[in-house]
Amino acid sequence: MTILGRIARTTAVTTGATILLAAWASAETKAVGIVASLQGTATVQRASTPHPA
Repeated sequence: MTILGRIARTTAVTTGATILLAAWASAETKAVGIVASLQGTATVQRASTPHPA
């Protein structure tokens, strides 16, 4: 196989993988990190960060 054939195959595989991953990522229907419903009790705590000196 020539170097041009290897480059063409690598480009085709990379392009195909990029298209498949982009389609998979856009299939997400709900926003991540939003609580849609909550039943029962929950303990909620705010993350504390150290204050600058």
